[in-house]
Amino acid sequence: NGQSTGIPTVIGASGTADATKVLDICALITQSEAEAVLGQAVAATTPGTDTDSATGATLNFCTYQGTGLAVLVSREDFGSAEAAKQAMKQDLAKMLSDNTTSTIPQDGGPGDQTYWATSPHAAEFTMQKGSSIFSVLLGGNIGDPAAHKPALLDLAKSVAGRL
Repeated sequence: NGQSTGIPTVIGASGTADATKVLDICALITQSEAEAVLGQAVAATTPGTDTDSATGATLNFCTYQGTGLAVLVSREDFGSAEAAKQAMKQDLAKMLSDNTTSTIPQDGGPGDQTYWATSPHAAEFTMQKGSSIFSVLLGGNIGDPAAHKPALLDLAKSVAGRL
């Protein structure tokens, strides 16, 4: 949108990813959308990129930092819907094997496949849409993850609609 959000933007350290593949994930949501999930003002926004160690895909992300909480929006592009579906299966298998995480498929979610996952300090929607996998996550001192599900689902739908 090209307009300043009025919040400090901290350029995140780039990992091993190809800098030419960086996407502006921060443009996928507005400050007010991030604040609706955080329940507070955004103190800083940090975009970044890295390489997913499991898939080798470029992971583009944006962190919206609050006090004791953060919203993280991320996207990986796999070049084809089939490759994204396979990566989603791998991600799901990894989440299901983690004893601290519960993962539930979401019928009627915003992506071709959508999962809701929670852990003691995070709640997240992960979606595969076309050749991409993206997620919206709230982390930190979140309390009851279920209390954040409606706001995160709204955010996931907003992001899916902009892809």
